[in-house]
Amino acid sequence: MVRPQRQHQPGLPVSGHAAPQALPAIPEHHDAAAGCAAAHEHGCPELCGHEPQYAALGAARQAALNPCDARTRHGCGHGPCGRGSGPRRELMLAGPRLTPFRRAFGSCLANRAAHRGGRASSVRGFLASRAPAMAKSKFEYVRSFETDDTCLRNCYIVVRLDGRNFHKFAEQHQFTKPNDERALGLMTRSAHSVMEELEDIVIAYGQSDEYSFVFKRSSHWFKRRASKLMTHVASQFSSSYVFYWKDYFGDQELKYPPGFDGRVVLYPSNQNLRDYLSWRQADCHINNLYNTVFWTLVQKGGLTTSQAEERLRGTLAADKNEILFAEFNINYNNEPLLHRKGTALVWKKFNETVTKPVKRASEEQEKEVVVTRSRSRVVALHCDIIGDQFWQEHPEILEGES
Repeated sequence: MVRPQRQHQPGLPVSGHAAPQALPAIPEHHDAAAGCAAAHEHGCPELCGHEPQYAALGAARQAALNPCDARTRHGCGHGPCGRGSGPRRELMLAGPRLTPFRRAFGSCLANRAAHRGGRASSVRGFLASRAPAMAKSKFEYVRSFETDDTCLRNCYIVVRLDGRNFHKFAEQHQFTKPNDERALGLMTRSAHSVMEELEDIVIAYGQSDEYSFVFKRSSHWFKRRASKLMTHVASQFSSSYVFYWKDYFGDQELKYPPGFDGRVVLYPSNQNLRDYLSWRQADCHINNLYNTVFWTLVQKGGLTTSQAEERLRGTLAADKNEILFAEFNINYNNEPLLHRKGTALVWKKFNETVTKPVKRASEEQEKEVVVTRSRSRVVALHCDIIGDQFWQEHPEILEGES
């Protein structure tokens, strides 16, 4: 359907805004001299093209300014040209395009304002405000469907990754039960890669097929957008897992790419964050104790997986420890800390000493100078993070309460 054009009443500004101060009127002539008359009367003889000193510019500009265009753009829109009626000065300044004439006429207005003691910048600013915006597609409205997922300020941002269907993945790749040192090492190496990529992560904690990454409370990475943080951590971790596979599994084939799902959780206080990490380490202890007893009953006790599951149904931690010690002479407290406590990755500062060749202006030969630099690197710890000792030894992890 064609939209009908709105009729314009003579004497009213086309755009609906207040009309600018009137310029000298242009005679209503529809002949070849209209463009020249408009240019001269508005003090812009360079737009004419008939003056000898402006001959170089005249040919191109006169071609673009036929009498009809000149009359319409200078306010003489009514007449036999049929381009509308009434003053067009406002339309010329507020139109959607900066034509060559508009640019030249705007510059002319600015020069006249400066000559009369006015402010040319105001004219340029007016024209700049009417300048066309960056080209946009009609489909750009779909951006309005995006949701704002900015994380609340002054909160620790925790991104936790979990292996997707890793029970099947472990069976397909013949992981050692109950703990595979290669798989645990690969998980830690992948988390190490994430921390090196995102330096605002102050601590990461992992066990089994999961890892939690804690962004400091004042972090502004990715403008604190949850989706950006989670997807970056997940993609970096997953790609690193595949990239470093051969470093831990040698020639064993990676049969299919692993997957990791993620979530973002905010913790507003230091105590909340400590409780979260304590919860994950307590979960590590509970799962590892069960798996240690379960697979010991299967591998050394000769039970089937169903029998072992039935044997452990309803037992407490003390019962499981008793089964290990009484039947298999295994003290659970002697199990590796990596299995019982999980892995905490933190930043540790150290001094790096290097020799640097230095040549002074007064000396011809270079001399080696010893330079000490302070560096930070990621280190893996297998220790208790529930008690206070860990946090006293690493005060840089927690930020001051506001």
